[in-house]
Amino acid sequence: MTSYGFSWGLLFGSADKGPYGLGDDFDVAHGCDQPKLTIDDPAGTTKMKGFTANQASIIVKTPAGGTLTYRDAWTPGWEATADGMPAHLGRNRYGFKILAVPPGNHQVGLVFRPFVGERILLAFAILLTTSVIAQVWLMF
Repeated sequence: MTSYGFSWGLLFGSADKGPYGLGDDFDVAHGCDQPKLTIDDPAGTTKMKGFTANQASIIVKTPAGGTLTYRDAWTPGWEATADGMPAHLGRNRYGFKILAVPPGNHQVGLVFRPFVGERILLAFAILLTTSVIAQVWLMF
């Protein structure tokens, strides 16, 4: 039996000291039997550096540049960065996340920020503020 502990927000297994879920069980996309991460440059490589349900950090090395494919469902709310700069995150015909990567070594970040959740939170904050102001105004 393997025991697990948390370190810097990632789940680590005591047997391999590596991030749990980023080993053999992560490398193949379920349902399509292809690697979870690929770049269409034959000499290029990809490696998942960190992963949570709402974030992914990917190292990409590509001499010729190409399209990074992350075989995970594209949904609105996902944002991408390449070397810390905003990047366009697209969707291929199979519904997976894709990102154009120029030649070189790059750090790609993916973050899920649901637009609806932020709108609801903003509406609730406005409603609460308005309610407090109305209560104070009615007291005088």
